[in-house]
Amino acid sequence: MSGQLQRLGIPGVMGAGLLLFCLSLYLGTISPDQEALETLHQEETKLSAFLQAPEEGKTKPSATAGALPPVTAAAELPEKLNTLADKSQLAMERVSYRLTHESGLYRYEVSIQLKASYPTLRCFLKEALALSPVSTLDELSLRRANAMAPTVEAGIRLTYYFVES
Repeated sequence: MSGQLQRLGIPGVMGAGLLLFCLSLYLGTISPDQEALETLHQEETKLSAFLQAPEEGKTKPSATAGALPPVTAAAELPEKLNTLADKSQLAMERVSYRLTHESGLYRYEVSIQLKASYPTLRCFLKEALALSPVSTLDELSLRRANAMAPTVEAGIRLTYYFVES
């Protein structure tokens, strides 16, 4: 073994060490993150397809298609959001609700101020938007106390749509 090391010389040994370091770096950090990146690319593709649906002749859910739930279902939303927050262990600091009505269509706006880690916040938003077949994320503001802070302060405004029952 020492004969092979002598034949490689100092540059060869350093090169072999660098190769081993790069391999361990790839297997330890880059490779696991590639799966998460692929998931994000799939989400991006789905969202792009949804946004381009009208241009391709596809139709988005509408009140006339019967896709919207009845307004009576709006009464359950605060409890469902609280359950999601408890499940995700979010610290909701302030929540406000506002129901508006215009020509048979109800808009239920929910404004939330909370603190959470970024992955927890993403999971919460995904589940909160899935509570109703037609919901939107109208506003999202994020702030960190400093770059190393594990939690973000988030301001969120969600809108859920309903029709008269």
